[in-house]
Amino acid sequence: MTDDPYAALNEPQGDPADSPVPQESLPQPLDEPLGYHYEDANTNYSYGAPPPQQGAYGVPFYGQQQPPYLPMAQQPFYGRPLLEDPTASDAPLRGMAPVDAYKRFWTRGLTFTGRASHSEFWWVALAHILLAAGAGILDNAFGGSGFLSSLLGGIVGLYFLAALVPGIAIGVRRLHDTGASGKMMFLNLIPYLGSFVVAILCALPAKEEGKRFDKINQP
Repeated sequence: MTDDPYAALNEPQGDPADSPVPQESLPQPLDEPLGYHYEDANTNYSYGAPPPQQGAYGVPFYGQQQPPYLPMAQQPFYGRPLLEDPTASDAPLRGMAPVDAYKRFWTRGLTFTGRASHSEFWWVALAHILLAAGAGILDNAFGGSGFLSSLLGGIVGLYFLAALVPGIAIGVRRLHDTGASGKMMFLNLIPYLGSFVVAILCALPAKEEGKRFDKINQP
C-alpha cells in the first residue's frame, strides 16, 4: 500500500476480453438481413433478393418480354391454306356427261360435305324436270283418272320420295361450290320464292372459298 493517490492509475490494466460480459449486452443475430423488406403477390423488394420473373397468376411485369405467339401449326383451323383432293369422294367433277352426272347423283346421295359442279347439279335437275313433265303428259293422256293414271302417279311419287335426300345432298354441295352455306337449302321451305332464290344461288359460278367445305379441309 502506498500513500501516492495516483498509484492506481499507474498500475497496468488487464485485457478487457478477459473480463466477463453479460450475454444480454451482446448483439443478438437477426432473423432477416437488415434493410427494407416488403413482399406481396407481385413484388419482393428485399435487399439482395433476385428480381422476380413474373407476377401473380403468371402475368409478366412491365418491361418484360411477352411470350411469343403460337406457331401456325397450333393456330385454329381458320387461316390455314385450303387443300384440294380431286380424287376425294366429295370433290366436284367439272364438265360431266348427263349419264355420269345422274349416276353420281345416286352414288353420292348421302354425301353432304364437299362440292358439286354445275354439270353435276343441272343435268340431274333437267332430268327431274323432264320426268315430271313427261308424267304430266302421260297422265293427261290417260284421262287423269283410272288405274293407269293412279299407277303412273304412284311410280312417280315413289321415285321423287327416294330422290328427296339425294336431291338435298346435291343441292347442299352445289351451294358449297358457290361459297355459300348448305343451310341456304332451308329457303326451299318458303313457298315459291324460296325455291327461286335457291335456284339462283345454285346457278352462281364456283368460288375458291368453297373448298373449305371439303372433308379434307374440315377441322
